[in-house]
Amino acid sequence: MRLASVVLLLGLSTASWAQTPPPVEARRVVREGLVFGFGAGLGSMIADCDECRSTFEAFGLDAHIGWMLAPRLALVLDSWAMAHVEDFLVVYQHIATLGLTWWATPRLWVQGGLGYASAGYHWSGIFAEREDRTAFRPGFLVGIGYELHQTRHFTIDARLRYGTGTYGEHVGDDYVVRGHSIALGVGFSWY
Repeated sequence: MRLASVVLLLGLSTASWAQTPPPVEARRVVREGLVFGFGAGLGSMIADCDECRSTFEAFGLDAHIGWMLAPRLALVLDSWAMAHVEDFLVVYQHIATLGLTWWATPRLWVQGGLGYASAGYHWSGIFAEREDRTAFRPGFLVGIGYELHQTRHFTIDARLRYGTGTYGEHVGDDYVVRGHSIALGVGFSWY
């Protein structure tokens, strides 16, 4: 009886090993049509000018929507905000771009876009509040990511993003402040 049980157990376990996994095509992401998603990250915001150099720890949120132009190329509208919160002070930068995302491999992608940026702060004390924000100025965004998890219509990726906004009265001014945002995060996308 024991010998029959062992033979049956080995036979069943061997049969499960012999089953073939689903074909690669069934596991691969199908990138076509509409693409959208969001992400979150931690990093830094840097205010950079001739007379200043301040770095703030920051958290960020982003969202994107676009259209697949080819199986490995998407036209994407991206919106990314980073903020530093400390006691009564909030410092932020927002960058919105229209750009391209290209998959160099089935999991590795790079992105770049041009658009606008705005930055500002909000301070609230006990008896007073102050707030200021820049006008929309030129900005850009670049990023790289690696898809850690893939299903046919959904991915989770680890990403590194960098963006800059240039602020001043006019783009050619001598006194120009550049706001840099950099973050390491996670993103979720649907195809």
